[in-house]
Amino acid sequence: MGNDIARPHGGDDEYRRLLEVTHPLREGIIRDAVAALRLPAGSRGLDAGCGVGLPAITLAEAVGS
Repeated sequence: MGNDIARPHGGDDEYRRLLEVTHPLREGIIRDAVAALRLPAGSRGLDAGCGVGLPAITLAEAVGS
């Protein structure tokens, strides 16, 4: 049994590089989407565990957690 997480063709190093490159491109979109939700303070949510957690962090900041 190995690590069954799907990675781009270059393995972990390539996956890490891809995240570093795409993070700044996605961050603004995610923040805008969360702001558009207009979530009340104390709301609860679920990040289904795909990626590095930026949506979860952004949601937590938006509801004051």
